[in-house]
Amino acid sequence: MGRRFQQQTLLPRIDSCKSKFSTADEIVHYLRSTYPDYHRVKSQTLLYYVNIALLSSNNNNKPAAREQIDQTASQLTKLSLSENNGGGDAGGGNDVKNVKKVENVVKNVVKRPMFKDLGGNGMEKIKNELEAPLMLVCQPKLCREFGLKPITGILLHGPPGCGKTRLAHAIANEAELPFYPISATQVVTGVAGESENNIRELFSKAKKTAPSIIFIDEIDAIAKRGENSQRQMETRIVTQLLTCMDEACSSSGSSDEPTGYVLVIGATNRLDAIDSALRRPGRFALEIDVGIPDESAREAILFLHTRNCSDKLDSSVDLQKIARSTPGFVGADLEALVGKAGERALDRIIDERKHELSKDLMSETNAGRWKKPWLPQEINRFTIKMTDFEEAVKMAQPSLTREGFSPVPDVKWEDVGALDHVDAMTTTEHGNEGGRVIDGIRKQLQIELDGAEQRKGVFVIGATNRPEVIDSALLRPGRFGNHIYIPVPSTDGRVSILKALAMHKEALARRMENRARFKLMRIDASVDLSSIARLKACENFSGADLAALMDKAILAALEEKLTTTEKKSDTLTVESRHFEVALSKVSPSVSEKQMEYYEDISKLLKAA
Repeated sequence: MGRRFQQQTLLPRIDSCKSKFSTADEIVHYLRSTYPDYHRVKSQTLLYYVNIALLSSNNNNKPAAREQIDQTASQLTKLSLSENNGGGDAGGGNDVKNVKKVENVVKNVVKRPMFKDLGGNGMEKIKNELEAPLMLVCQPKLCREFGLKPITGILLHGPPGCGKTRLAHAIANEAELPFYPISATQVVTGVAGESENNIRELFSKAKKTAPSIIFIDEIDAIAKRGENSQRQMETRIVTQLLTCMDEACSSSGSSDEPTGYVLVIGATNRLDAIDSALRRPGRFALEIDVGIPDESAREAILFLHTRNCSDKLDSSVDLQKIARSTPGFVGADLEALVGKAGERALDRIIDERKHELSKDLMSETNAGRWKKPWLPQEINRFTIKMTDFEEAVKMAQPSLTREGFSPVPDVKWEDVGALDHVDAMTTTEHGNEGGRVIDGIRKQLQIELDGAEQRKGVFVIGATNRPEVIDSALLRPGRFGNHIYIPVPSTDGRVSILKALAMHKEALARRMENRARFKLMRIDASVDLSSIARLKACENFSGADLAALMDKAILAALEEKLTTTEKKSDTLTVESRHFEVALSKVSPSVSEKQMEYYEDISKLLKAA
């Protein structure tokens, strides 16, 4: 660094990386590992500079605070120079005062995230679970007074992107404890014994500043179950982690005057892969499920992620509607969704601006257009509309889908387990090949169904078109005890289904108007859907048959529209003749004989 700490270089580097990290400690670690010129600066000194820079960015509009920060930074620069020149004794008393002053300023920095930055109705339950463990860790004397042993291990588990890492940072910020985050990949090295040493050093640092928090992300990578461990190194790492956690349960001071404990927080999306020795009292005694947010939780998360741009949200934006249309989305997915909607809004404004500037910039390069400053009125035109969110939802892929899960949309009941084609798992007819697999699945399903009675608010629904092949043991009371026969819709039912399909298709066309060839699709007023549904040709039509009828009618109208020589219009109109064409192409998928068969089976099940 030479004789002068290069603040002009430090500040841009902090600005470039502070969005990637949530704590000053992480930024210091990044700077020291990325830029060799910071190796000669003491970690504590660099930490103070980083905190000052973060505080400065938060108080740019507060002159009094800026003046205090600049004055303290100047004093700290002198302290840094005296350290680098070996003059630590000169002016020692003043230096101590300066350090304390910096510490007082840094304490006023509002760290993020906090509990209030975490959305979801399940967060209240999690905060209640954390109340007692954090109280005992922060105030170790209470353990002696009450004769209690603190919980020094918390395991956060849930699907990727659900907010485990964010929750761990919020715990540290709420408790105002030193935070030592590390990922499993930072622990493991290729040198024998170095991985264990990394774990020992991490716990040693944490004990010196106890009470403190260690956070190990993706802990399943270094704490696998014994039968999954392929190498001796993995076994040694698990053993070392167990030893350090046992030591962390003991006070960092004497038994008479405890000074603090080390709280270890682990995060994983593979709970079953964790070594069972870690999942016992004294180690990870508290396991918290950071689950998939429901509709109300998604709405709360969307509110948190849109609060910084609330003035840019169009009045048409309905967060509740967006939450309802995003089943299976976790916190990270919803954050990305808001960002994608903002990008679509920006693309729209850029296209408008490009069109307006095209005449003025005909002779200029693209670079000239990009560098041209935006006027205030152009910036004020930026709004995120509901259509931006709707398009973003279509392009998004929830984390659960990427992980192989099939998310179930929210419905009115608290939990619904739906087993479609349940006969494939419960059949009594199978050959030798695969028979053992089917037997194992059927037995496990029976066990789970027997245990479902103890789970409040959980309903298991099975669907099949072959009830006669299902094992009778599964059809008894207490398992699939209620049997409901769903026949093809009646005449009135067909009327209701056709009208609902028409409304759905028209609504879908309105949402797609920006991308579709035709601006609007509508059912002509002369079309009598009730009369069509009552036609003899529609008898025995199932819901799927009626949906096919509607699709064929729209397709017939589209083919006619594309081949006609008349004046083109932006509206696609479906008329009665198009339904006549569709009726000639669609027939019932269930025959009279099949209907009689299903009715007989239904009577047998009721009698049984």
